[in-house]
Amino acid sequence: MVYHSADVDCWVWNGGTRAGYGQVSSGGSTHAAHRLSYEVFVAPLLAGEEIHHLCEEPRCLNPWHLVPVTRAEHKLIHWGEPMAEKRRGGTRVTVYLRVEDEQKLKAQGKDPAAWVKGLVRHALTKV
Repeated sequence: MVYHSADVDCWVWNGGTRAGYGQVSSGGSTHAAHRLSYEVFVAPLLAGEEIHHLCEEPRCLNPWHLVPVTRAEHKLIHWGEPMAEKRRGGTRVTVYLRVEDEQKLKAQGKDPAAWVKGLVRHALTKV
C-alpha cells in the first residue's frame, strides 16, 4: 500500500484517504496512517501532540518527514512563521524559519522544507 518516491524520499500511502491523509482501518476503527508510522518507527505521541509533515505531502509515511508538534505549533507552521521540530531520545531541536527567510530561499531556487529538514538532521547529528 506504500510506494517510494525517489525524488523526495517520501513513503507515499496509496490506500484509502480522508481529507488527503492516509487512513488505516482495523477492528472497526480508523487511524491516520502517518501517526501510526511515527509511533511504530520513532516513539509514541504524547497527549496533545499531532504530526506535521516536513515534506508537505499528507500521504507520506516516512518517519523522517514526520514531526510531533502541539496544535498551537501546527497553527504557527501553517498560518504564520513556519517551524520544524524533531524529538530524539528526549532532546528537542527547534528550527524557526521566518517568512522573509522562506521567501529568500524560494528566490534562490531552494526548497524551504528541504532546507529545514537538512537543518534538523544536522542538529540531530550533534546530539
